[in-house]
Amino acid sequence: MKSIKTRLIILAAILATVAVVAVAVFAYNRFRSDESSQITTVKVGVDSDSYNDIWDAVNAELTKNKSGIQVELVHMDGSQINAATANGELDLNAFQHHAFLDDQNESEGYDLTTYANTFIQPMNVYSDSIESLDDLKDGDSVVLPNNPTNMGRALKVLERAGVLKTNPDKGYLPTEEDVTDNPKHLVFNPVEYPQVPRLLPDNAVGIINTNVAIDAGLDPIEDSIYSVPVNPDDEYNLPWINIIAGRATDAKNPAYVKVVEAYGTESVKKVIEEKHAGQCIYVFSDEVNPNQPAQD
Repeated sequence: MKSIKTRLIILAAILATVAVVAVAVFAYNRFRSDESSQITTVKVGVDSDSYNDIWDAVNAELTKNKSGIQVELVHMDGSQINAATANGELDLNAFQHHAFLDDQNESEGYDLTTYANTFIQPMNVYSDSIESLDDLKDGDSVVLPNNPTNMGRALKVLERAGVLKTNPDKGYLPTEEDVTDNPKHLVFNPVEYPQVPRLLPDNAVGIINTNVAIDAGLDPIEDSIYSVPVNPDDEYNLPWINIIAGRATDAKNPAYVKVVEAYGTESVKKVIEEKHAGQCIYVFSDEVNPNQPAQD
């Protein structure tokens, strides 16, 4: 039988071991807590899940470079994102093209600016009932987005297809009233842009941006019946380049600069070109620090 002294020695050793483990666990958790508290979160507003993998690649770059920064995507209705960016609820946003931002700045009085160009998405024509725009009949209806920039773009798509003509004085933002030649007497049905895919059965054709089509389960290549060829050098496409935008006063914020730099890396370009081929064309350029070299 072990003596009381021996038992006490064993008990003391066990308690000492437990104490050491407890201190080690506490120190590790404290380290993890301190490490976590050093991460700067940049909230980026988006209106679609279509390109989450691109932002996963951005976060991977930020982690690889030990930047201490991570992007958190905040999904919101597109009509609310610029307001949330202007009031500071969001840090950046990545859901719009130049034309939409310009219109919002003018109509809402925002002081938002382009931090970077990212890619161009085609705006395609879809249909549940016809296989070609040549099959349009007199008086057919067209469902299209009701916001000024995307309605204008949709009408210009039909113009490029030779279906109608618009007043050239209205540039890239014509409205229904600016259609000067409509030989098939098409009827336009403007709706909130997420509704366009759902209303295809009730209209001859619908016109919508690629990300909205993807979210609705449409394949931009297989399911569209017409698309304007995406040539980055074509002036027609310049207003439709998608962007990262933020407050003009914060354009030099170091965290935001690093997010833009991460977006411009080869690994992010690879995700866009390999996983989104046919959906968007990579045209990245840093508009805040234009001479910043791309990272590997």
